Order: sequence, then C-alpha cells, then structure tokens
Amino acid sequence: MISQEQIAIFANLDSPKSTNYTPEQISKGLEQVASEGFEYFSPRNIGSYFLGNIARIHPDSEYGNRIDLTQRIIASTLHSGVEFAQYFRRVSSENRQQADADEIKYQSRLYKFTKSMKLIPERLRRIIRLRGKKLDSYVSGWYEQESIAKKRVLADVYNTLADTVEKIIKEFEKLNTQEIIELVELNHSFSGEKNGTKQDISFTDPKLRPYGSKFQQQIQRIWYNGTIKDSPNPLSEQYLLPTKKI
Repeated sequence: MISQEQIAIFANLDSPKSTNYTPEQISKGLEQVASEGFEYFSPRNIGSYFLGNIARIHPDSEYGNRIDLTQRIIASTLHSGVEFAQYFRRVSSENRQQADADEIKYQSRLYKFTKSMKLIPERLRRIIRLRGKKLDSYVSGWYEQESIAKKRVLADVYNTLADTVEKIIKEFEKLNTQEIIELVELNHSFSGEKNGTKQDISFTDPKLRPYGSKFQQQIQRIWYNGTIKDSPNPLSEQYLLPTKKI
C-alpha cells in the first residue's frame, strides 16, 4: 500500500508550471457547465475527451486526462452540489431503464421474428459459401447482450458518481470560488507531461485523494465500456496515486 509520504504532490515539484485562473474565470466556467445541465459530464462527452487524447487534439497521458476530468468533477461538485448529484442520478436511471426496456424488446416475439427475416439473406450467403456481411455478433445475439451490458455499466457508474458527489458535499462545507481553486488546485497541472517536471501528482489535501481515486475509477470504466471486462475498480493504486520519483 502506498504511504502518504510516498505520494507526489505539488509541494514536491521543482519549478513547476502553473496557471493563473481567477475566481471570476472559474466561476464563469462552472456556472456555464451548470446552465448547460452538466452535459459536459455525459457519457458521450467523457468518452470524447479520451478519444480527443488518442487523436492528439489535446494530448496528454491517460492519467493526465483522468485527473483533469476528476478535478473538473470535484470543482463542479463543490460549486453545484445537490443539482450535480441529481444529474448523475438521472443519467444512471435513464441507462438502467433503457437496459430494462432493451431486455424486454430483445426477448419479444416480434423482435425475434423481425430479426429472423433480416437474417435470411445472410444465411443464404453462408449456405452457398459467399462472403457474408460480418453479422456474426448480430446472428449470435452478442450484439444485443453487449448493448444491454454497456447501459448497465453506465447505470452503475453514474450511480457511483452520484454517491461520491453526495459524500463530498457532506464532508466539505460550502466553499467560495477562491477556496475551490485552492482545494482542488485548479491552477496546478497534475500531469507530468504538462507541469514541466515529468512528475505526475495527486491532490495535496489527503481527504480529497480517496474521492479523486473513486472518480478516476469511474472515468476509466466509461472510457473502456464494452472493450474490456468491467470491474468496479479497474485501476490499481499505482495508477491512481503517483509516487515521488527517487
């Protein structure tokens, strides 16, 4: 287990780069996120954030991207509180309801009949050994199972996000924007690729670190939903809490 003394934080860095966002700038950004219904943190947008990194639109390490989103989630939590938690609950509920509806739909006689009709041309191609249209996942039912599984993962992820937001609200009193900047270290880049030191860092406040780790886990689940086997905690401690370089 990584000890508190081993964890790298901003104070450990020599000559780090830092930004100088003002309370007015941060407040404006947080208010815009809230006014847009927190869609900034929708599954699609969080996924696009990762794809943007792969495409080198905003290049950084995976850790850098995860922790950047984590900082933004925590900042929005401290700014918008209960409304933010309600957004996560709503996304969770929508995905759970859609997964339930899909299960009923895919088991219905109408769906099975319609599917069998659609697959007739594919079966004929295979009988006469012509090249098929790569519908194996649809033929086997894997397509339907995977679609439902992805929604169930999102339902669990966003429920966990809501739970974590509510815990932060209870632990930290209402903060003004300057206090949010200082606690969440919004003017510090946690990514070693961006802070100029090649050293990834974590939150200085030890009470915030477990929440940061929890959010990183859920972001990882969104990013890899449907591509690897899901786990409530896919990342080991070493990927969540950077240690000081010796």
